Amino acid sequence: MKRDITSIVLIVVFAAVFTLAACAPRHKSKAAKTDPAKQEMQQESTAAKAESEVKTGATTTPSPLNVADAAIAKSVANLTPVDSGSSFDDGVGTLYCFTKVLGAAEPTQITHVWYYNNEQVAMVNLDVKSSAYRTYSSKNIWPGATGNWRVEVKDQGGALLNQLNFEVKAATP
Repeated sequence: MKRDITSIVLIVVFAAVFTLAACAPRHKSKAAKTDPAKQEMQQESTAAKAESEVKTGATTTPSPLNVADAAIAKSVANLTPVDSGSSFDDGVGTLYCFTKVLGAAEPTQITHVWYYNNEQVAMVNLDVKSSAYRTYSSKNIWPGATGNWRVEVKDQGGALLNQLNFEVKAATP
């Protein structure tokens, strides 16, 4: 008797699975409707996007965070940038990257990634504790570190929120 019930249950389960599989809608893929040239362009675009994400560490997921204000400055006082600009002498000593972030629904982090002549020289994780939050990081600029600098502001997932470009020039005598 027990064996008959087990057999019946198995038959019912098999029939249900078979019925669901047979009734499932069959959709043609969008790729089948596009011409081969367009398909190739889409594949190249997707591959380039993925390669870019690997190189930059950025993601494509939209971030809820928004950078409302950002600046490179010689100092920060009362969470406000002081002497901000886009060009500084190499004798400046320390520069600050100030960021005002909006949109955090819960505590999170942003990252300031400092680059000198396209090489990463520092990465600073900063807490964002409210929906409107001001924070900053700093970097010592050594004498002779002339050239192009930038700071990328990224969210916790690695999405690029903002980029600040600036130049450090040799001090004029």
